[in-house]
Amino acid sequence: MISASCSHFSSLTLYYGDDDFIAEPEFQWPVHGAVVSQKFRAQKGRHPRRHQGIDLAAQRNTPIYSIDHGRVIYAGHGFTGYGRLVIVEHINGGYQSLYAHLNRYKVQRGDVVKKGELLGLMGDSGRATGVHLHFEVHKNDVVLNPLDVLPQATVVKQTAAP
Repeated sequence: MISASCSHFSSLTLYYGDDDFIAEPEFQWPVHGAVVSQKFRAQKGRHPRRHQGIDLAAQRNTPIYSIDHGRVIYAGHGFTGYGRLVIVEHINGGYQSLYAHLNRYKVQRGDVVKKGELLGLMGDSGRATGVHLHFEVHKNDVVLNPLDVLPQATVVKQTAAP
């Protein structure tokens, strides 16, 4: 669970019956055609320069999509530095995903979203140095490197025309 102190934030947990099978999800990338402009950096010892997610840079208003099915548990701007922010609690495996610095969001708290559904548009709200999506993945209160759970990106090498 992602937890923080914010007067607008109230956590919602999805519960399933004992007979429900919860499989590890197969996530999709939250944005298409973006460049990873900042990688995940775990905090090591007393080193203060951690970065709890990845930054994906593209043009302003590039669509941002849900990486899997779930419920929007937060859509607002009450977390310092994140600007316009959407948090989705996913139905499989205790995962939550966080999408920050949006220009605008297209969902509201309580919305049920499908994998690939539009959540918002890329921007530079909050403490951002340029247009990008700050993207985090949490599992059972542990911050994960998103590159470890997203599908491996395909890089197409362009060659000069003959």
